Amino acid sequence: MIGINTAIASNSGGNDGIGFSIPSNLILKVMEDMLQFGYVKRAYLGVKLDPEFDADAAKRFHLDRAKGTRVVKVYTNTPAEKAGLQIDDIILSFDGKNVQDENHLINLVSLTPVGSKAKLVVLRKNKKIKVIVLLADRTKREKKRSEIPSPLKNSLRIEPTGLQLHRLNGDLARQMGLRESQQGLLILSVEKRSPLAEKLLSGDVITEIAGKPIRSIAQFQSLLTHHKETKSLFFKIKRSLESGESESRIIIWTR
Repeated sequence: MIGINTAIASNSGGNDGIGFSIPSNLILKVMEDMLQFGYVKRAYLGVKLDPEFDADAAKRFHLDRAKGTRVVKVYTNTPAEKAGLQIDDIILSFDGKNVQDENHLINLVSLTPVGSKAKLVVLRKNKKIKVIVLLADRTKREKKRSEIPSPLKNSLRIEPTGLQLHRLNGDLARQMGLRESQQGLLILSVEKRSPLAEKLLSGDVITEIAGKPIRSIAQFQSLLTHHKETKSLFFKIKRSLESGESESRIIIWTR
């Protein structure tokens, strides 16, 4: 078996056209991990790669053609940081396999067993160097980042939002993978009956309400009271992503 078909691109709507399949080696890995561990183990490096590393970009690094993939960010406390990878490194090969582009590298890493030592050939300042990386389990990193420190004193459930909140401080922000200077209210839990249950998640940080920065639970309650007649109230939040970064989002609470 080569793979399992997942989709087909066809102009006629029939079975003729371009087929898309999941490679059999990926299917085998998923099956083996599920049977052995109950979840899929995914190795990771801990870098952000340049999706626009084309022939023109390659020339700036004195490459005759686009090959490999460029590192644009190295996340803290990751295999990449511990191995000494740097911004603007061009990863040319991974464990003896030439890297074609960012997606190719992601697939190579994902199919490598967690805990393996991988040898990378990296172009850095016009010199090829070898870097050894000890691959870690991305699933465990995501779980650790999403865990909310517990128990937390001085948290409060705010009605009618159905949110359990705690003021964010430097220690909590660091444990959540956020900047220590980040201010706001950390959402510990969201009740199923909450009107915001489909919009907010545990681990989100509320940073603004109606354009006002939030720094305390008392301020949060005061703003809710002030806007109790407002039918559409907007929240600005920070949400941590799997990549290790966070993004700002606007949530509209329609009452």
